[in-house]
Amino acid sequence: MFMFHHFMTADGHSPRDALRLAQLWMLDPHRRPPLEMPAVLASRAGNPGLSEVSVWGALTHQGR
Repeated sequence: MFMFHHFMTADGHSPRDALRLAQLWMLDPHRRPPLEMPAVLASRAGNPGLSEVSVWGALTHQGR
């Protein structure tokens, strides 16, 4: 969820593109947290289990 909002606000992507970028970020085994990510989330960003689709696959965007 954090990365979805990051890609929308910090990078200015549309909701559709931000969701796709967040998905790709989660799948990247070498993902790095952005500097503005809260420390509690950043400390867990490298967890290899986060790439499992069951962890993040239910996130959808409804609306514009």
